[in-house]
Amino acid sequence: MDIRYFLENIAIRIFRLFSRKKYRNAYFRTKKRRNGLNKETTDLDRYLDLIFSAKQKELFLKKLNKGALTKTEKEYFSRVVKKKVSALADPELHTLSKKLLN
Repeated sequence: MDIRYFLENIAIRIFRLFSRKKYRNAYFRTKKRRNGLNKETTDLDRYLDLIFSAKQKELFLKKLNKGALTKTEKEYFSRVVKKKVSALADPELHTLSKKLLN
C-alpha cells in the first residue's frame, strides 16, 4: 500500500468521523464517555495515541478540519507536528516499516 494513499485514507476517515455531529467533540471527552464510540473511532484513537500527544492530536485534527490556529499553535504545529506527519508520509520509511513487520 502506498503511504500517500494510506495517509489520505486516514485523513478522510478522520474528517468524516469528526464532521459527524454525534462524534464532533467525542474525541476530547473523558475515557468513560469514549467507550460508547464505534470500533473505527477507537482504532483511530489508539493509532493517534501511539504517535501524537494529546495537544498534538488536537492540533492535527484542528488543522485537518481547517480550523483557525492561534499564533502559538501555528508555531508549535510547524515545529513539532508537521515533522511527525512528514516522517509518516515518507515512502522510504513506509517501505522500511513493511520490511520490519514481515
